[in-house]
Amino acid sequence: MHSVNVDQIKPGEIIAKTFFGENGRLMIKQGTKLTDDLINRMKLHNITMVFIEDNHDVVCNDIIDPHLRAEAIQSLEHIYTSLKDQIQSKEKFVLILDNIVKAMIDDLAKNSKNFIGIIDLKTHDDFTYAHSVNVAILSIVTGMAIGCDYIKLKNIGIGAMLHDIGKASIPVEILNKVGKLTAEEFDLIKKHPEIGYRKSKLQLDIEPTSRAIILQHHEKLDGTGYPGGRTSDTIHQFAKIVAIADIYDAITSERPYRKRWPIKESLDFLQQITGNFIDPEIYKAFSNRIAPYPVGCKVMVSDNRVGYVIDNTNLTRPIIGFSNGDTFDLSKENSLYLREIVD
Repeated sequence: MHSVNVDQIKPGEIIAKTFFGENGRLMIKQGTKLTDDLINRMKLHNITMVFIEDNHDVVCNDIIDPHLRAEAIQSLEHIYTSLKDQIQSKEKFVLILDNIVKAMIDDLAKNSKNFIGIIDLKTHDDFTYAHSVNVAILSIVTGMAIGCDYIKLKNIGIGAMLHDIGKASIPVEILNKVGKLTAEEFDLIKKHPEIGYRKSKLQLDIEPTSRAIILQHHEKLDGTGYPGGRTSDTIHQFAKIVAIADIYDAITSERPYRKRWPIKESLDFLQQITGNFIDPEIYKAFSNRIAPYPVGCKVMVSDNRVGYVIDNTNLTRPIIGFSNGDTFDLSKENSLYLREIVD
């Protein structure tokens, strides 16, 4: 199997992996033959990437069970809606979050040797609940990489799931504005950490460390972040973790006002802002869990051939499969290299 941009798929091709829509609900099952109608439906629902069957016997393992990820998105949507309408108790919200985050930790622990590729997170470009679930996945994996225990991982996961809860109070036309924000609009967006923090104190019985994530995930080490202008020694470690995951998922997502960034450029950007904005040691742990060339992605080799990654045991020099059935192991051929990931 290999990943294909939805704009490039053709009627008659076979879906190789079941996937879910932006609301976390089942959309198309594995083995479905694509039609023009299905392709149009995928585009309508912001599906950007799917896995298609080919002549290579390749399995693209998910970093987290797709059914669990879908359940997490649905649960988070329910929590946000209920908080807004104030229709359930604090205990009910926390129980839902606890169960989901514990299940995510257990599932990620089983796949602790797997690396995260953008394909694991980007089958569609919904930037509401799916973003928060992505950030939670990335943050938990990073917490595991730096040796956090189970309780810490749970608090990181809960804080990450809720990190943007304050944005529920920001008009959606401002959040999704295509043009440049006015100074007043940007000032309003910068209030979402404080709004979310206050909301979590009033309506959610969560740990102070999870609440610190909500308040501090836009702070920067040099004091130029918001809302408090905190410097490194006053920013909680968990907020530093979520800050990196939040930036990475944001820049690798398609937005109304810009295209998503490729993996390599995204990691290079994060590397550039270490020390001033984000923590270098946490970034190192984070980047070591990201696969620059995920299994199934389309790539161009330096000799201009285009193929698909079928084995990335060697993260930087994987094995490439071509449409004619040939394979090529870059780890055994130093004269060639991967030029780029091809959309």
